Amino acid sequence: MYSHHYHYAAFDMDGTLLDSMQYWRHSIEEFLRAHGSNAEAVELQEKLSAMPIASGIAFVQDVCREAGIRAMTWEDDMAIMKAHYAHDIQPKPGVAAFLQELKRSGVPMCVATATPRELAEFALRVAGLNSYFDFVLGPEDYPLGKGDRAVFDGILARFGSTAADTAIFEDALYSLRTAKSVGFYCVGIADPTAEAHRDEIRQLADEYYETYAG
Repeated sequence: MYSHHYHYAAFDMDGTLLDSMQYWRHSIEEFLRAHGSNAEAVELQEKLSAMPIASGIAFVQDVCREAGIRAMTWEDDMAIMKAHYAHDIQPKPGVAAFLQELKRSGVPMCVATATPRELAEFALRVAGLNSYFDFVLGPEDYPLGKGDRAVFDGILARFGSTAADTAIFEDALYSLRTAKSVGFYCVGIADPTAEAHRDEIRQLADEYYETYAG
């Protein structure tokens, strides 16, 4: 499946390399239920999906106060997700073989994720994917998130590449829009949590993968 339209590749992690978005979408609900609240958090997770993590935690703390339970912290969310990365979350089908093909072809690769770098590096190690990537960029590196071009400029600076020569692999529409505006070669990755944006992603992307497995 490797396309010779690009010579560098940057991957999102959650929903792109790892089948993990469902766990992120329900982490707040897990916390609320563990602390005695029956509140459904799916709509909250939808609102949070495009927020930088720090902004999201502040938003959730207000929700917790309204529910009459202790405020959820950054550490709570990270602990929930670390347990899922350790025991439940798997790479998307065909990912390892696809990355191996890129590596054999001499394509330098990185990860740019909204997940904190230390946790992302842990997740990639557990999944057995860490050795494919030259570096990992997290929200510590681009606090404004992927709606801002800074992370994409940062990828190019680290690679020493041009946008036209670099592919971004993403499941999120808002991130692909930013990458496209910078000039990246865009590869959309199907994920159930992005189903509502499926048609828009297909139209925007230069390539669209239902699966890495072909």
